Amino acid sequence: MKILKTAAVTGRSVVLCDEGGRMLPGQQRTVLNCPHDDIPRLTVEFVVDGDSVQLVGSD
Repeated sequence: MKILKTAAVTGRSVVLCDEGGRMLPGQQRTVLNCPHDDIPRLTVEFVVDGDSVQLVGSD
């Protein structure tokens, strides 16, 4: 997985990409939190639409 920073209308955006550089589908929002004395954390929100993003489990 790669993290890509790109220019956006409101400044910069951060998206998750696969090894080929293609954006992972269903990303709704990303938040990059960089506390002063801590490790940066990236939170990514996905839309689980059952098509491009599915929940898979052993029910």
